[in-house]
Amino acid sequence: MNTYYKILFSLSIASIGLFFTEKIVSKGAKKFHAHSYQKLQTIFDSNNYYDIVFIGSSRTHNSINPRIIDSVTGFSTFNAAIDGAGLPELKMIFEGYLLKHPAPKKIVLTLDADAFDDIYKFYNHNLYLFFLKHKVVDTTLSGNGFPALRHKMFPFLRLTEMNDFARRNAIAGLSGQDELHEQNCQDKGYLANGNTCIYPELDAIYENENYRIDPKSVAMLNSMIITCKEKKIELILTYAPEYNYRLQGYIGNFNQIISMVDSTAVKNRLVFFREDRLEMCREKCFFANYGHLNTAGATEYSLLLGRRLKDSILQ
Repeated sequence: MNTYYKILFSLSIASIGLFFTEKIVSKGAKKFHAHSYQKLQTIFDSNNYYDIVFIGSSRTHNSINPRIIDSVTGFSTFNAAIDGAGLPELKMIFEGYLLKHPAPKKIVLTLDADAFDDIYKFYNHNLYLFFLKHKVVDTTLSGNGFPALRHKMFPFLRLTEMNDFARRNAIAGLSGQDELHEQNCQDKGYLANGNTCIYPELDAIYENENYRIDPKSVAMLNSMIITCKEKKIELILTYAPEYNYRLQGYIGNFNQIISMVDSTAVKNRLVFFREDRLEMCREKCFFANYGHLNTAGATEYSLLLGRRLKDSILQ
């Protein structure tokens, strides 16, 4: 065998090996992230109709239980929130959902103080690599520095995007483990956050910081507002519940950020719910930490939000 054929043979063997390795690792990743993967399948691959869709970060993911909202309003709802999502990711979920699904009656969009900072783009972009056939996912990842085209052409390159933590999770998935804990029940995109109450040492893990208001992120929000108007979707903005104003106390420019959201809502005649003002926000045993409700808190908040949404539907 001459040198040319040896090289070709070696490359073929390596490619076959990488192909099967990627298939095995991807299978493990999907099993470990079953909750997240199934949610993305619902968003990007299904065409089910929901009357109300909730979009936001983990503060929505763990806080709004669609089953409770459904029971209160009589409508069908879905929690499409993604942990760690900033405006680029929120917009991708928003546009990706509307591309495949009939337009809902309402979209409830929860905005965190860090949502407009350009460093908050994609908490776990690896999962989106399984959905590159979706036009919005492909375009969004490509426009934010992720080489979507090469991953579509050579799927085994997904392996190069995985850090040690992601690889360990994939191996765990192959052994039957997943991302859920014993108390983390899930339903219609919602993930329960356990029953732990705020503990006294929590202050030690927070640091004072400021978040940028990136003009590109503001433009993304305005684009979503325009789309809702065109599709006759009622868009409701919210700031999620937090314990006793403690989370925002660590954000130096919080008032500037929240004022910008409020003025955007007023300008576009949108409802803006400041959920940090709810009476339940003084009860520490509704919260797992300053910014995230636990299961009891999510139940309480979902009942309150459901009643408010029902009243707005009846008007």
